[in-house]
Amino acid sequence: MESFITRLFNEIVENLRNDYSDNYDIDRFGKEPKKKMSLKTRLFSVIKKKKYVIDDDQIKRFQGLDKYYDRMEQVYGFLNDDESKKIYVKLIAYRILGHRKVKLPLNTPEYQNKKVISDRYKINDDFIETPFVDNKTIKLYKYDLTKENILLKMYAADVYPLLFIEQYENDEVKVEIGDVLLDCGGCWGDTSLIFANKVGEMGHIYSFEFIPDNIEIFKRNLALNENISSRLTIVQNALGEKSGELLSFSNNGPGSRVENKKTNSNLVKTITIDDFVTNNKISKVDFIKMDIEGSELPSLKGASNVLKRFRPKLAISIYHSIDDFVNIPIYLKSLNLGYQFFIKHGTIHNEETVLLAISK
Repeated sequence: MESFITRLFNEIVENLRNDYSDNYDIDRFGKEPKKKMSLKTRLFSVIKKKKYVIDDDQIKRFQGLDKYYDRMEQVYGFLNDDESKKIYVKLIAYRILGHRKVKLPLNTPEYQNKKVISDRYKINDDFIETPFVDNKTIKLYKYDLTKENILLKMYAADVYPLLFIEQYENDEVKVEIGDVLLDCGGCWGDTSLIFANKVGEMGHIYSFEFIPDNIEIFKRNLALNENISSRLTIVQNALGEKSGELLSFSNNGPGSRVENKKTNSNLVKTITIDDFVTNNKISKVDFIKMDIEGSELPSLKGASNVLKRFRPKLAISIYHSIDDFVNIPIYLKSLNLGYQFFIKHGTIHNEETVLLAISK
């Protein structure tokens, strides 16, 4: 089998001469910034009389990953299928070379067509403006999914990943009727509502969300869907490795993070998944989805008893840092719970990488 580092090297070499102009998500990041080349790079390009290939920043990013390559090789080795291995390598190459060099699998005409289709469900004159990352705001439009034979209405940034990609599921790891699911990082409730629709009357969603603005929108979404709102419980705690810690947080919508230091007046108390399940006498946990802005690993460590007892299906976001790309899969593998691992990626840029796992 081809090694991770060999495959990564080949991926980088194959993409060096690319210069894509259609590989940037303007909706997410705004206008594409102009790339500046160093004087050394410009001189090299002129002297060699060939097209610019790689810049100093890209070289630094490649060299800066040295300390991770051995662990990346481990993760690559226990991914369950070649498609996951291919995506894992391509995502690392993308992070090194950037959007002008590497296209991720979703950047296809079919992707663009489905994005257009998902906009048909949007009600353009009905929206909520709310805080977003980088001190920006975002408009959450109301979507009427009854047109898709899904009996839901909701305010959301985009329903495409939920409807057409099912970014937290694959053929092996599925939300099923009757599942009890922990939605860690409920945000505005859009994902939780999709899950609640899937689990049916016999299932239940415990959605962890503590940002006041997010909860207000979450409750508005519940009011739009009274037929299934009883299947949802909002838990207004941050998750962590230990219960009872008081942490600061900043209000950046879906990009809100907790901080170990009490740096402002926005404070939230942590709870572990283990304590939450015990305290509420929850008799089973079938699925855990996590997208909590870099707090995934400590929160998984705070769920060790639940993982060992129930061996739930997992959908864990690992895109927040390169540390998460290696440390989260390795930690879960170290528990020896018989998990099979897959990688799924839900955008044309570097966000929304999910580690899916199922214990066989």
